[in-house]
Amino acid sequence: NPAARALLDALALAASRGTASAVFGLLQQPVVAQRFGLDDEGLARIHGWVLDAGVHWAFDGAQRQGLGLGDDPRHNMRHSWADGLDRLFLGHALPTSASPFDGRLPAGEPEGSAALALGALWAFLQAIDALRQRTAHPLPAQDWPPLLGALIDSLLDADSAGTDALADLRAAIQGLADTWAGVWADGTPALTLALDVVRQALTQALDDPARGGVPTGRITFSALPSLRSLPYRMVCVLGLNDGAFPSAHRPAEF
Repeated sequence: NPAARALLDALALAASRGTASAVFGLLQQPVVAQRFGLDDEGLARIHGWVLDAGVHWAFDGAQRQGLGLGDDPRHNMRHSWADGLDRLFLGHALPTSASPFDGRLPAGEPEGSAALALGALWAFLQAIDALRQRTAHPLPAQDWPPLLGALIDSLLDADSAGTDALADLRAAIQGLADTWAGVWADGTPALTLALDVVRQALTQALDDPARGGVPTGRITFSALPSLRSLPYRMVCVLGLNDGAFPSAHRPAEF
């Protein structure tokens, strides 16, 4: 389920140091790239721009300061995504300048229609940074399902993800919501959940081999791990096409 993989990767990214490889790895997943209007050419441009702007890790200087890496705002900004975007925007505004502006050198020189990819990168980073800020502290359990639903809408392309994949993903989130609702309905004190806990719970819900595969007496569809569904008179395995199985997902390294 590419939609589920992208959502889980986004949650992991929000809790991470925001390395260049992790951020670009999520952006180049097709369900995410198409949501922001990026094709292979646009992704290649962004890859080159990020290298030219010297982005290494951290979304901004405040994140590094929160990790105890000094109190100098300008120093903490260096080689972060915020610093890289500033340099790329300078490269768009001052494409022929070789002189620093406000202490920063222009980078990338995105010009003309190529600058649309820069706008897509900015919008993507805004979405991830908003998620990071929103989930920096544990949230009430009832706040998580609508937050995850909004993240699906803002981050994933519905057409490329597929109706069935998105429905399965939303069903898993609804299942978690129902479980959490049962907890606080019993008079338990307000339940708050951290990002890592929610991501682990969602991963388990999506990977649960017990979903489906219940014998019906006719035709039963089941995941491969659900071996409790055996034996049957006939077992047919779907998806063994060349290039489709095994479906190891190996995104290109940064």
